Amino acid sequence: MPGAMHREWWAEKMRRNIERDRDTDRRLADQGWQVEVVREHQYVTLAADEVERLVRSRNPLATDR
Repeated sequence: MPGAMHREWWAEKMRRNIERDRDTDRRLADQGWQVEVVREHQYVTLAADEVERLVRSRNPLATDR
């Protein structure tokens, strides 16, 4: 695939992925879910801490460790 076509293909793929992800986030939110994006390069413990913080903030019955 020549350079320009390769760049165009990836740009379109990324655009579609972003569109799909936004649609998925919206559908989940419409059903009462809170979406938390965890990227593959994030430290697992930091991502887990953020998920725990979100769960505790939404659940008044959650107790501290």
